[in-house]
Amino acid sequence: MQSLNSIITAHLRLLGEYEIEVVVIGGVGATLFGSTQLTNDLDVCYARNSKNLEKLANALESVTLICGASRTTFPSFLTLKLFAKD
Repeated sequence: MQSLNSIITAHLRLLGEYEIEVVVIGGVGATLFGSTQLTNDLDVCYARNSKNLEKLANALESVTLICGASRTTFPSFLTLKLFAKD
């Protein structure tokens, strides 16, 4: 089983590889600023412009994602495009 650190690192590498504009928030973001409160997830806020959403969709399509208890796959780029601000 992978450690939480290696899982978070892999996700951050994927975001960097696709040059996705994000801000790390939540527990990991707080830890980067010195908090000792640990969480078991990675929360990010991504830029909601069309170019960044296309990069995000490409990154997500390169990995297998399952969303929650419903076991559905992650939404397509067309769904993500609905959230674009430009």
